[in-house]
Amino acid sequence: MTWTLTRTRRLLCPPDQAWELVSDLALTPTLNPMIRSVETSGPDEGLGARRRCRAAGPGHIDEEVVSWVPGQHVTLRIVGGMPIRAEGTWTVSEADIGTEVRFDYVPLPHLGPVGSTMHRLMRRQLARNFDAMLDALVDHVEVLR
Repeated sequence: MTWTLTRTRRLLCPPDQAWELVSDLALTPTLNPMIRSVETSGPDEGLGARRRCRAAGPGHIDEEVVSWVPGQHVTLRIVGGMPIRAEGTWTVSEADIGTEVRFDYVPLPHLGPVGSTMHRLMRRQLARNFDAMLDALVDHVEVLR
């Protein structure tokens, strides 16, 4: 069964500023309270850019940019470090006031029924984490204003 977890926020900034924030792979610890550090590799941006995110607890998450449309959206795929696989897409679009930023999380088939069960068990926690991540983004934009 496929599902998508979607979170949106309105930012009081122009779309290009929102894009700079969500597409900067090294900025993750500033915008994601669950991540304490990031190491990037490959190109600085665009397809093939990679990052290793270290969370507050043990372990890490390896991600790679698999879709990139400058100023519009970036998709990162979890490619290692966790037993699950998923894609997260940031989409930036102009709104009547400011910019709408959307984050879509899509679990990918991995580890058969065990992977599906893990994602279902994690769904509520993921929703809380993504809400905190987007709230931190809103706060960061407010600080910049």
